[in-house]
Amino acid sequence: MIFSSALPLPGRLHRRMQLHRKVQCDKFFEFECGTHWADSNEEAYAIFNAYPEISPQDLLERVASVIYTKPEARKLAILGWRHFDERLWSPSHRPR
Repeated sequence: MIFSSALPLPGRLHRRMQLHRKVQCDKFFEFECGTHWADSNEEAYAIFNAYPEISPQDLLERVASVIYTKPEARKLAILGWRHFDERLWSPSHRPR
C-alpha cells in the first residue's frame, strides 16, 4: 500500500500528542513540503489543539464528522483508522 500523503493515523497521533503535552508542548501543527490538502491527520491536530483532554474515541469521531457527512462513512473511516493503526504498529506486523 502506498500513501502519497501522511499515513492516516489519527489514533496514533492522539497518543503522540498526549506524550508531547506531558512535556508542556501546547500546540501542534502538520507540515507538508510542497503540497497541501486536508486529511485526517491535519484534522486530528486541529481538534486536539482545541480539545486537549479529548479521548481517543471522541477524537476519531470528531475527525470523521469533519471529513464525512454520512454516518456510515464515518463508521467505516473509524474502523479503517483503528485497523490500520493496530496492524501497522503491532509487534507481529513490524518489518523485520
